[in-house]
Amino acid sequence: MSLPPPPNFLIVGPPKSGTTSLAGYMEQHPEVSVCLYKENNYFARACEGLPPWSSGSWEEYLKHFEAGADKAVRMEAATWYLYSQGAPALIKEKVPDVKLVTILRDPASRAYSMYNYKRFKRSLPPYEDIKSFSKALDAEPARLAAKETLDFNYVDVSRYADGIERFRKHFGEDQFRVLFFEDLTSKPEEVTREMFEWLGLDSTVPIQVGERRNEGVAIKNESVRKAVLEGSTLKNIVKLAIPPKLRKHARKRVTEMFTGKPDVLKPEDRQRVIDACRDDILRVQELTGRDLSHWLKV
Repeated sequence: MSLPPPPNFLIVGPPKSGTTSLAGYMEQHPEVSVCLYKENNYFARACEGLPPWSSGSWEEYLKHFEAGADKAVRMEAATWYLYSQGAPALIKEKVPDVKLVTILRDPASRAYSMYNYKRFKRSLPPYEDIKSFSKALDAEPARLAAKETLDFNYVDVSRYADGIERFRKHFGEDQFRVLFFEDLTSKPEEVTREMFEWLGLDSTVPIQVGERRNEGVAIKNESVRKAVLEGSTLKNIVKLAIPPKLRKHARKRVTEMFTGKPDVLKPEDRQRVIDACRDDILRVQELTGRDLSHWLKV
């Protein structure tokens, strides 16, 4: 039995920079299919030795593209490929003709958004238990050294230059592009249609854009946060009382009752991230030719 064709378009991260939004806009195109599980991250996990979320082998990974095997573009929206040391080389080995795009967000906002996502959002574990971003920044060096998870590397993942250089080592400008989060949020339709055109698709198809996806929320009450994110009692009650098809919607509505916008990033915390990423920001500016002086402002 033949395997489905591999992906030919990858969004390579980093997390909390608009990967979900861009993927959502692009999958509206009738000739675009998306990986069965978003953020499969096969190429990163195969390299870093981390346990795969959805596929362990190349054959299993390809099965996630089976439903869209006949589409012109088969897309995976990943989050960890830019940060991964080995992903670019493995991608080149497995899918040498693939096209790739990364979306860069100002480091301080990306880091804080990731913290709020792991602290408050209904996401996969591990969950962030440190109650302030400042203290999470204090803890990052030890966490980074422990190599237990990538999720809490808030500052380190906000350094993009090495990742750009790794991809450029294996892929030319005709295959690897750099986008910016502020462009995706300020002119999402233009950016999406440019991607369609780059991929050889009809760029005039009707699409709906503009809605921020996977946006961070904050559950202010600690007991509610644990119940919503981790509580087995709540999960058991939901399973007994609500039919399977309605559970996701019910869980979302319950969570919305106790959530709100995260607190604004404190200027002193923004400054800490800027200082930690300053040299990298200047490298990214040189690599991309983009004026990033606003990334250096508090």
